[in-house]
Amino acid sequence: FIAGRRKIDTYAQEFDRTGKVTPSALYATFNLNGNGDAAREEGWKWMAAFFRQPRAKLGHHFTLFGTPEECAGMLKGYVDAGLTAIVARLASPDRMGQVQLLLKELKPRLLL
Repeated sequence: FIAGRRKIDTYAQEFDRTGKVTPSALYATFNLNGNGDAAREEGWKWMAAFFRQPRAKLGHHFTLFGTPEECAGMLKGYVDAGLTAIVARLASPDRMGQVQLLLKELKPRLLL
């Protein structure tokens, strides 16, 4: 992500578009919980059932399973590199609960 964002910024500068190419999105799968271990357990269980694959075959997915604070920490480098939007897949049967955690607990920590 960081290398890609730098490349975009370099091209923008070369073509006199500095500051005009600002949006950067990241697609990630989330499971948030006040208990990080519970989030990881439920997230991976959901992923295995959804994709009908064992966890060992799902490593290519970008997953953020943990407490809102842990997930914000994992995203800090992306935000520092210019992340402006997140496309979130929710790895949980409780979609509304996850949406609430994303909006009320994670987003304020990211300042997107």
